[in-house]
Amino acid sequence: MPHLSPSSHRATRKVRDVAERHRATLGELRHVESCTLSARAIGIVAGVFALVVAVMAFNGSVLQVAIFAVGMGIVLAVILRFVASEKLLVLERGLVVGSFGPFLSPYAVPYADVVAPSVAAIVGTQRPVSLLKADQGASATNRTALWSLRSVTFVGPTAEVSRAFTRTGTWQPQPDRQDLWVFSVRDAHRQEVLVHELAAALRLSGQPGADLVLPHALPSRRLRVSVTDADHLHLPERLRSTSLQVRAGAR
Repeated sequence: MPHLSPSSHRATRKVRDVAERHRATLGELRHVESCTLSARAIGIVAGVFALVVAVMAFNGSVLQVAIFAVGMGIVLAVILRFVASEKLLVLERGLVVGSFGPFLSPYAVPYADVVAPSVAAIVGTQRPVSLLKADQGASATNRTALWSLRSVTFVGPTAEVSRAFTRTGTWQPQPDRQDLWVFSVRDAHRQEVLVHELAAALRLSGQPGADLVLPHALPSRRLRVSVTDADHLHLPERLRSTSLQVRAGAR
C-alpha cells in the first residue's frame, strides 16, 4: 500500500493497479486528486431526474413510470460513472492523468516532459483555454469537468507522446511536441493542495524550475483570452491561436 499524503483522495483499486503498473518508471504513488461531482452538480442531476419522472407520472401508468425511472437511473449512473472518473496521480517521477472509468486507460507523463515553471492554478478554464489555443477542438490533454471552473494546468508532452510512453515505459525527449494539460479540481482548496503536491514532487525529483512553481501558480488567477494570460500559461507560440499571434505582433 503506497504512503499517500494526508491531503490525498482515496486510492481505489484501479488507482492502485495503475500506480503499480507504472512504479518501475515513475516511482511510488504520493497523491491522488479526483474531480468528483460537486454537491451542486448532483443536485442539478437529481432535480432534472425528478422533473422528468414527474412529467411521466402525469402521462403514463405506474408501471410505465417505474420502468422509465429505473432505466433512466441506470443510464444516468453509467454516464456519471464515466464523466466523474477523472483523476491525477502524483508519483515520485511523474504523473498519471485521465479517466479511470471502466475500460479506459489514463496517460502517464514523466516529470522530465513537464515544464515545471508552467504549472498554474486558473479560474474560469473551459472557454478561455479553448480560445487561447490554435487547435480549438476537443483534446485528450484537456481533462476539464463541466461542474468545475477551477483547474491546474501545465505544459507537457502531446497526448500521442504520452500514450507512447504509457505503453512502452521508454522515455525519449521531444521538446518540439508539447501541449497544454488542463485538469479540473473541485474547489479552491483542492486546487491549492494539488499545486503544493506537484511543486514538492517536481522539486524532489530535481526538475529545473521546480522552485518557481509555487510563486508562479498561487494564488489562482482568472483566465482571460489575452497574450498576457497565454504567457502566464507558458503556452508555446506555435500552440497559440491566430488572433493571439496577431495581437502579439501588434504590441
